[in-house]
Amino acid sequence: MRLRDPIWRFALRALAWLAPCFVLWYLAAPWYDRPAGWLARILIDLWRDGVVDSVEYQARLVTFVTSLEVQSQGGIGRLVLEVNPLLYGFGAPLLMALLLASRARWTKIALGLVVLIPFQAWGIAFDALTQVLRDAPGLAPRAGLTGLRAEVAALAYQLGSLILPTLVPVVLWVVWQRPFIEAELLSRAAASPPPPPSGA
Repeated sequence: MRLRDPIWRFALRALAWLAPCFVLWYLAAPWYDRPAGWLARILIDLWRDGVVDSVEYQARLVTFVTSLEVQSQGGIGRLVLEVNPLLYGFGAPLLMALLLASRARWTKIALGLVVLIPFQAWGIAFDALTQVLRDAPGLAPRAGLTGLRAEVAALAYQLGSLILPTLVPVVLWVVWQRPFIEAELLSRAAASPPPPPSGA
C-alpha cells in the first residue's frame, strides 16, 4: 500500500469519517427515522389501502397497528407489526462519510440524507408486509399479499434490505462527486510515480 496514492488516502479519510458518522446517525435515528416511517405507511396504503390504522415510534422501532384482526388468548386483537428502521437506514452514515472524505459541502450532505429517506421507507414498508406473510399467512389476502403480489412483496423486501441501503449511497456519491473522483482520485492516481523496485 502506498499512502501517497490519492485513492488510498481517500479510503483512509472515508474510514476515519465512518465511525463518527455512524455514532451521529445512531443518536439522531429516533428523529431521522420518523419521516421514513411516515412515508412507509403511505407505501403500505398504496399497496392496500386501510391495512394500517396508526404508526407508533418507541424503543427505536416503528410499530404499525393494523386493521387485521387476529385471535389471541384474550379474544380478538389487532395485528401489530414492528420494524427496526436502523436495518434500512445505515446508508446515511455511509453517504456522509463518503461525502465528507471527498470534501463535499454540508448542503449536499443534507440533501443526500433527505434523498435516502424514500429508500429507507421502502425497506420498512416491505419488511412490515412480509411479516404478514411470515407470521399471519391467513391474513395475507386482506393485506393484498396473494399470488404474484406476494412474490413481488418478497422480492421488494430483499431489494430493500440487501441492495438499496448500500448501493444507493455509493451511486449518489459517484454521481454527485464525479468531478472530485476524476480530478482528485483518477487523474492523480494515474500521474503518481510507480513504486520503486523491491530490490532498489
